[in-house]
Amino acid sequence: MIKCNRQARAELEGLREMNARIDALIMDREKLAARATSLARPLSEPVSGTRQSDIANAAAKLVDMGREIDRTIDEYYERKDQILEKINALSDARYRLLLSWYYVQTERLTLEEVADKMGYHHQSLRRLHVLALDAYQKKHFS
Repeated sequence: MIKCNRQARAELEGLREMNARIDALIMDREKLAARATSLARPLSEPVSGTRQSDIANAAAKLVDMGREIDRTIDEYYERKDQILEKINALSDARYRLLLSWYYVQTERLTLEEVADKMGYHHQSLRRLHVLALDAYQKKHFS
C-alpha cells in the first residue's frame, strides 16, 4: 500500500524553503550594502552627480529589501507557530521531535544529522520520517 503524505510534506517543506529564502534575502542585502559602501569616496574627493544617484538608489533598494525581509520573517513566524501547533498535536513524541528538528529549526539539519541527534540509524530514521509525515497527513489533512 502506498501512503500519500503529499500535503503534509508540502506544508512542512514550504516552511524550510521560506527559511532558506530569508537567508538568501539577508545575504543579498549584505552584498548590496557592501557595494553601496564601496560607492562612497573619501570626503576630500569630489562626488559626481552619478555617484550620488547610485548611492541614493542603493540606499532606497536597501530600505526596500529590509521591508521585504521583515515581511517574510513575519510570515515565516506565523506559519512556524501554526505548524508547531500541528506537530505538537501528534501523539508520538518521536514524530514531534523529528518533524520539529527537520522542518522547524532555523538551523536546517539534514535527516542524517537528525538521526544522529536522535540516536537512530539513518535508514531507520528515514522510515520514521515517512511514518511521521503519514501521521501528520492523517491528523491534519484527512
